[in-house]
Amino acid sequence: MAAWSSLASANGHCCSLALGLAGASAIIVTGTLLARMQWLNFLRYCGEHSIVIYLAFFLPMAVTRTLLLRTALIPDIGMVSLIVTVVGVAGALAIWRLALALHANFLFGTPQCVLDRAEEGRSGLAGGGIGPSSSPAFVRRDPYAAAVVVEEVVVEEGV
Repeated sequence: MAAWSSLASANGHCCSLALGLAGASAIIVTGTLLARMQWLNFLRYCGEHSIVIYLAFFLPMAVTRTLLLRTALIPDIGMVSLIVTVVGVAGALAIWRLALALHANFLFGTPQCVLDRAEEGRSGLAGGGIGPSSSPAFVRRDPYAAAVVVEEVVVEEGV
């Protein structure tokens, strides 16, 4: 009897592992198919600008939540949560677009002193010319991106 329970337990773990693998594979396949169909491009846009949503989500979320809870227009808390989330994300993206239109890029960009320090490190001044700071890199500033993209350049010696 004890041998049967240990065998059933081992099969249960294998079955659980197999089901987990099947579920992960299904999610990957579904995501790949949806990306090819381009039905959910707004999700891709939100993913590409997630730092903007992270930084500016609080203000529209707090205002919407306060309005909905104080007025009690919607009694269902689940619906209130959905509305607050959608308005928070859309409001964060609207705040970012407004900041770009008003040339207030500094609200969502990397501060210039950080960029200067990174450029110093890449030119070998800060690191003494040894290690990762001595590798050449180009800093590309995209006015529509929330972050600075650093592109590493690999230089092969003796070629």
